[in-house]
Amino acid sequence: MAGVAPIVVHIIGTLLSYQARLRAQRTAGDIRSAMTAMGQASPHLYSPIVGIAAAALVSANNVQKAYAIIIAGTGATGSKLQGLESQFDNLASTVPNSFTDTATVLTTVNNKLSQGGYNITQISQDILNVSRMTGESASSLASDFTASIQQWASVLRPLKLHE
Repeated sequence: MAGVAPIVVHIIGTLLSYQARLRAQRTAGDIRSAMTAMGQASPHLYSPIVGIAAAALVSANNVQKAYAIIIAGTGATGSKLQGLESQFDNLASTVPNSFTDTATVLTTVNNKLSQGGYNITQISQDILNVSRMTGESASSLASDFTASIQQWASVLRPLKLHE
């Protein structure tokens, strides 16, 4: 009988090992299935997140470009620059025009009319709205409109109609 016990132990060990391998294969298969399902679902889960992150980066880059237009166009620094950036932020949130157009118009209006006590943001918003409605260049509209205001102001100022 001494010779049968090791054989029985070996057979039982082999069966247990075989069962353990089957469980491991089933577990591995379950894990593989779960990972495959996650992989198939991940485009639906992660694509919107990646898209939002990409849009945020593009938007931040466009805002920085707009600030650069304002700095180059006005030469403003310090609190004056902060004020113009704040005006840009407010203006950009109210009009659907590009940040580049918005910054260009704000810069033009600021440069030509800031000394006259005009509402720079409102005039810029009106120019951007007209540009969008007519399809005309916002930059050229800003230049033409501010030149007209300056000409009329030079005519009306000596009459002192607003005092």
